[in-house]
Amino acid sequence: MRAIWVSLRVLLGIGGGYAASAAGSAALAVTLYRLAGFDRGESTALCTALGFAFYLFTLLWALTAPSLARVALMLTCGAVMGYGVVHWLAPVAASSPSPLGIGV
Repeated sequence: MRAIWVSLRVLLGIGGGYAASAAGSAALAVTLYRLAGFDRGESTALCTALGFAFYLFTLLWALTAPSLARVALMLTCGAVMGYGVVHWLAPVAASSPSPLGIGV
């Protein structure tokens, strides 16, 4: 039974940590570009580098935190908030072309 909880913690740390760090770095990149006046490439490069450090932090935190439910809640809320900031600051236009070239 203990192996299941350890496996869940590792999977949550890897998957949830990736989702939270990707959302956080994307939100920070869009915020720096839109609100702080950074160049798009500079903000992307900076936040990509910071995203690796944040992913390591979230992975280590997920593996050492005492409560698995708290880890799941914090990583889920972090990912949802990060992607919410991205969609709030950089909404996708409804008339933008689809990636496959198929009309919407």
